[in-house]
Amino acid sequence: MMNSPSRQKGFSLFVAVFLITTILLIAVLTASTLTSRSISSAQGLLAARVYYAAKSGLGYATAQVLPAGQGCGNVGGSVVVEGITVNLDCDEATISQGAESIAIYQLRAQASTGSLNDGTFASRQLRATVSGQP
Repeated sequence: MMNSPSRQKGFSLFVAVFLITTILLIAVLTASTLTSRSISSAQGLLAARVYYAAKSGLGYATAQVLPAGQGCGNVGGSVVVEGITVNLDCDEATISQGAESIAIYQLRAQASTGSLNDGTFASRQLRATVSGQP
């Protein structure tokens, strides 16, 4: 006994629906993976930009305190580096050894950008200690 043509057509329809569903599932999973990788790459790039903005802020602060007699007076407030706000802070201490005095400067740069609400927030704080003649 052979299968009738109508039974074979029904089986072909089942196989076609199964194949289409499987291919669609693979396409959705691939798109989801690519989207999450893209978001991860963007967040990594943003984190690097914030780090280098903070590093630039420390460089700026160092250039402000090291000239003789300048001190922490010129450091403070904030600067904007490539659209990233960098808040600068400086603490100063003087150490005397005999007739010689050395100024110690504690510099801080806090860089941040974005918003927590939309998932674009990134922040980095860097510190440096520099010394020079008061």
